[in-house]
Amino acid sequence: MEGRQQQQPVFLPLLPLVPDEEIEQRSRVLRIRIDSFCTRDLDAVRQFLSNNLPLTYSNSFLLQFITARESRMLIARHASTDAIVGIVGGRFVHSLADRRICHGHIMILAVAEQCRRSGVGRILLQKLESKLRSSASATVKTSFLEVSHTNAAAIKFYQNEGYSIEKREKGYYNGKVDALIMRKYSLATV
Repeated sequence: MEGRQQQQPVFLPLLPLVPDEEIEQRSRVLRIRIDSFCTRDLDAVRQFLSNNLPLTYSNSFLLQFITARESRMLIARHASTDAIVGIVGGRFVHSLADRRICHGHIMILAVAEQCRRSGVGRILLQKLESKLRSSASATVKTSFLEVSHTNAAAIKFYQNEGYSIEKREKGYYNGKVDALIMRKYSLATV
């Protein structure tokens, strides 16, 4: 199956798709499956990202998650429809001071709008952190990421997952929008 590992479905509460159906749908359950990214996913992943993030990603950028030994991408799919509901991608980076130490770099996290606040992002982030820890040839001490300083919901999400704001990077996104660099310490013991 070309690099795709089948995982047991995860059950999450499904947030309402339409606000006026909120009460009925709160009790529904979203079944998802987490797969590793492979070549045949490229077009669907690129389309999903363009629909759910304000940035555009090239094929060469996305292909690094298949070809580079230090990179990983996971895809959350709806268990019955196979539709992509979330994506996370990252890599481990060796410390310049000590090659026995790595840092995880979370490069992409996107969840379909109708699945946000359902736990999909949390599961994807935790699974990627775990994969980065187990794949690295060195001890992964921290994990870091960049997030737009205007994205309050994402900043709060990452803070709830143990990330702290480290610094602000001026003009990080297309030279126009500042990014907050956030870091999670002691990743090796999580």
